[in-house]
Amino acid sequence: MLFIAVTVILVLLGVVMVFSASSVTAVTTGTDMYRPMIKQLAFALVGLVAIAVLNLAPYSVWTRWLFWAFWILCMILLVLTLFFGEEYLGARRWLKVGELFTFQPSEFAKIAIVMAGLRCVQNYKADGSNLKLVLSFTGLALLPTGFIFVAQNDFGTTLIIVIGLIAVLLFSGINLRVFLPLVVVLILLALVLLTSGGFRSSRIDVWLNPWNDGDGGYGTGWQSIRARYAFACGGLFGVGLGNSYEKFQYLPMSESDFIYAVIGEELGFVGAIAVVLLFLLFLVSGLMISQRAEDEFGSVLAASLVCMLVFQAFVNMGCATGLLPTTGKPLPFVSAGLSSLGSSLMIVGIVLQINRGGAGVDLHEKRRDNLRLIRVEHDQAIPHQGHQGRGSGHPGSSYGPNHRIGPGLYGSGIQDWSRR
Repeated sequence: MLFIAVTVILVLLGVVMVFSASSVTAVTTGTDMYRPMIKQLAFALVGLVAIAVLNLAPYSVWTRWLFWAFWILCMILLVLTLFFGEEYLGARRWLKVGELFTFQPSEFAKIAIVMAGLRCVQNYKADGSNLKLVLSFTGLALLPTGFIFVAQNDFGTTLIIVIGLIAVLLFSGINLRVFLPLVVVLILLALVLLTSGGFRSSRIDVWLNPWNDGDGGYGTGWQSIRARYAFACGGLFGVGLGNSYEKFQYLPMSESDFIYAVIGEELGFVGAIAVVLLFLLFLVSGLMISQRAEDEFGSVLAASLVCMLVFQAFVNMGCATGLLPTTGKPLPFVSAGLSSLGSSLMIVGIVLQINRGGAGVDLHEKRRDNLRLIRVEHDQAIPHQGHQGRGSGHPGSSYGPNHRIGPGLYGSGIQDWSRR
């Protein structure tokens, strides 16, 4: 219930803040000011219906055909994005479906890749082949992640997927030394890409000093500077819901990537911290659900997906506050957009599937399974103790003078016999 309640609160907060952050831009561009809010609410309702449909099936379907169908579909969409994707701000990450909507396939691919990594680990535990684990993990998980990084120029999603895969390995108890050579290569490659100049290197320079962007703060550092102004204006309790100043086209992406800055301005430090606490509750309740799973697959899957989603939330909030370089990742459940909200609610649906499976055993059936039985042996008389009672030899005794309780769990007699 805590997991569901936190999700609903975050989704409702997202609907309200999307309306607040996007209304000015909508009026300026001559569109309906309620349209972004209605779209966000419609996406949320569709996602909740999808969760209900998803929970009609047990989560074990993800260990069979549904996983492969989902993984193959995501890989196809990633390849289609490379050739037919919509380019925006120098990156080709979106697919447009007619005039209906535009979505980002990598948001759903990250779930499929984490599932693929878990499948590889489960197969490794069955056959124990280190070579097979490294090859399958590389082919099903690392190569698609590298494709997202190279083809879509998306470092943020790549980092989030890597965290999800690391969570899979840690929660599965895999010795990370198996991947040590591969990890060393990946770290060296990342360092080369980040320090060899170009866009990513300049982004780090701007992160360290956004006013030193070559244009006096009016270039690539503009977004980070305006976000800091938003938090500064918000103070302790904020300027009031709907009263943000920065959303008047000063802060770019105010309804998506930088919606947390608008929250900080309108709801203040208290509202910003409340969002942090909500995601921490989401993490704790998700990990509690993972502990109740019926098997290791469900437990690791729930824990890894929840950790990956919460990590994305803290990456977004870190970028908005200037603690991290700007990556352009949305705030789960809150930021505007079909892809972010849809993938976040899909994770919720999978975790609730796992919870339903883990809590699906009847409590009374468990108690019957753990029933303790007592065995009576006709072996040796128990001495008369001078009072009536069980085993005393008097008529009030349950066992009589020629009975004794056999050796067992308690004292000398109770045997632990299970119906199983």
